Amino acid sequence: NQQKERAILEDISKVRSEIAGYESDLSSAQKMESQTKLRVETIEHEIVMERKRHEETLANLKIKSQEVERSKATTIESIQEKKALVEGKKAQLSKVWNQFYEIRKAE
Repeated sequence: NQQKERAILEDISKVRSEIAGYESDLSSAQKMESQTKLRVETIEHEIVMERKRHEETLANLKIKSQEVERSKATTIESIQEKKALVEGKKAQLSKVWNQFYEIRKAE
């Protein structure tokens, strides 16, 4: 009887020891899971922030591109106006030179 009691007590002790080991393993696994979940959440947040940054950069590039296109159009228009003005001035100058030569001839 005593041997059976000792054997049962030893079995109970072994089972308790195994349970404690399993509980420790479970606790470690839960901590690892929690840390992994936190890492995943951090990475997901970083991804969202990078996407926002890229979207903002793209929007800024589009705005700058539109500004450049408007600037180009304004510059081209200005150059064309100045060319027309220069051509007009050339014609006036030619007319004045012709008048000058006519006056010199008449003298």
